[in-house]
Amino acid sequence: QVPKSFSQNERALQKMCTFNVEVLISGCTHPLQISAPAGRIVDVIIDDLDSKEHEDDPCVSDYEATLNFPVTSETIVLDLNVSGAVETFPEFGSQCSRPVVGRPFVDAKGGSLHAMPWVPDDKDDSMVSALSWTGEDSVKTQISRVNNATNHGRVLLGEDWIQRALGEHASIASFSAFSIALMSNGAPAVLVNDALKAGLDEVRHARTSFEIASKLAAREVGPGPLPESNFEFGQDLKALALSVAREGCLDETLSAFAAAVEVGHINEVLDNEMQDSPYSNIDRDLLSSIKNELVTIAMDESNHSALAWRTLSWVCSVDSNVCDEVNMDVFEESNLAMRFNQHADSSFGETSSVLHSMKEEWNKILTAHQLGNSGLKDESTCETEDSVYVGEDDADKSLLTSVTENIIRQVLGN
Repeated sequence: QVPKSFSQNERALQKMCTFNVEVLISGCTHPLQISAPAGRIVDVIIDDLDSKEHEDDPCVSDYEATLNFPVTSETIVLDLNVSGAVETFPEFGSQCSRPVVGRPFVDAKGGSLHAMPWVPDDKDDSMVSALSWTGEDSVKTQISRVNNATNHGRVLLGEDWIQRALGEHASIASFSAFSIALMSNGAPAVLVNDALKAGLDEVRHARTSFEIASKLAAREVGPGPLPESNFEFGQDLKALALSVAREGCLDETLSAFAAAVEVGHINEVLDNEMQDSPYSNIDRDLLSSIKNELVTIAMDESNHSALAWRTLSWVCSVDSNVCDEVNMDVFEESNLAMRFNQHADSSFGETSSVLHSMKEEWNKILTAHQLGNSGLKDESTCETEDSVYVGEDDADKSLLTSVTENIIRQVLGN
């Protein structure tokens, strides 16, 4: 028999006890509905991140980290009497944006979409389709040579190239959607023609990137199917201008810069035998091949960037009010700073130096765009020439400079 005093103590204990439940979620992709007396949102800080190869499989890495949940001024106390909903961060907020190689594939919901990597499976009917992106024969040859020499740095570099390849793969769909958006808004034929050509460039970039990724990762890598997406194509110049400015004038221009900076970094490895680079342990033939492909990608991406700026110039000629909205939204100072920092942080080279170079080169292009739309490009003033000077061919000129000059020539119609 249970003593009476026990049940009284039990009731008293229930009044004193509370339960703290911690849920770790991605605020970029997962909304949450909470039913509880109280709640708060705390940003997690990841410290002491470490990784090592798995003992049984060098292509698998084990990660360890310390997760800290400090209560700071950024901590949000939820008023659960009003609503238990915790929404995701804004679609273009700084918390969720990350650099994407090529032109992002963004659907009507505002999400950036790409396929997942294809995982080899002998019973998988998609094997032939996936391998069509990788260059199967060259990959098998490379795998047989490097399987015994795989190192952790090379594996991580391979994973990085897989993400690049998926970005290039998604860019194909992005340019398809862009072509329809141009036609829906009555764009000139030359812009539609160049958008379709850009999509074919991205097919080559994706295949090249998957082949490089497969060689570095020492395993066959290809894309799975794109996720489902929804699009609304209407006669909306404002929506077209905002997307082309965000995805083309900013993201794709900075992607071209990043590829050019990486070429300079690889040259340092090849010429000066730099030892603290992810590329340091890559054999010279493969590294030279990667560098050559990056040169092509950088110049192709500069053409795609120029297409975006030319499209924006056309929109500005049709509706100057829309152009003003782009300047206030996409080209707003804090938004530019966020995008520049993201691309500089993920690039090869010293971050502050890369950031300075990216800002300097992008501002040259912006100046050319503004001059082109103001009508000053036809006036031979010192100010105009100094602001957007495009030099003659120079063998010693950096690839970054060549990328910028190629964009400016097209923006000014030279």
